[in-house]
Amino acid sequence: MDTEENEIKDLDAEGLTSLARRYYTTRFPNPQRLGCPHPGEIIEVVGRRRVPDQALREHLFECSECFGEYRQALAQCRPAPDEVTWRKR
Repeated sequence: MDTEENEIKDLDAEGLTSLARRYYTTRFPNPQRLGCPHPGEIIEVVGRRRVPDQALREHLFECSECFGEYRQALAQCRPAPDEVTWRKR
């Protein structure tokens, strides 16, 4: 246990973020998709560039499947690095 605690203490912000992503993506399986939002709701929220409401936020941290779907939707909505550079010009 001490080794794991020491590893967490030594993480930088990026490492801690990566650890949290892995944790929420794997630790809360919900293969029956109990209590999940209707299909497309997560993509809709991300597409509108809105923060999920309280109920959806709570669900995302209790359901690995929805957390993964949310992360995937965010990744698809982010502009490519080249696109960001082009917009700045």
